[in-house]
Amino acid sequence: MTSTTATAQSACTSVINAADFSSNVNDKQRDTWTVGTLYHVVKALAGRKVAITTDKQTGHTVFNVTLDRAYIGRCQFLTVSYDYGSGVTVTDHYAWQVGMIMVMPTDERESVKWDALESYRKHCSAAIDIAKAEHGETRQWGSWKATVIDGHTVDVTYTPSTGNAYFADKWGERGYWRISVQG
Repeated sequence: MTSTTATAQSACTSVINAADFSSNVNDKQRDTWTVGTLYHVVKALAGRKVAITTDKQTGHTVFNVTLDRAYIGRCQFLTVSYDYGSGVTVTDHYAWQVGMIMVMPTDERESVKWDALESYRKHCSAAIDIAKAEHGETRQWGSWKATVIDGHTVDVTYTPSTGNAYFADKWGERGYWRISVQG
């Protein structure tokens, strides 16, 4: 009698975390997903299957599901589609409860995480450029920061540098704007 054993195949994929979208290690909300960050992940996935931790407290993780959309209702939600074979079930999960998102391995090159990060950064950069064009004439010495709220809305803040009073005209005043960015 001859027996054969199947060998496991190795595969590579990437895990996307909320912290990937924040460069501020002091941010208390760094590990919390928002509609703005999830919007770019859903967009980059374009219907690909993922494994996702839907409850960080318990570690409940589901595999082979699709992320449909992120939206703001009475709070922030992520819509996930489950295919049980007998039909598709759509469930909303609180964005703040979502943990890691792992792209299911395929034979194609994996770049979803990097595509989502690039899309997010371009969205932020476009909003900062709009804010600078409209309000940046006296706000030359300071820091600009953008936070994506949803697929079209970005909050932009300007914080002036402090220091030499001779250059106070270039610091400008602190500012906060809600910018609409299309595309």
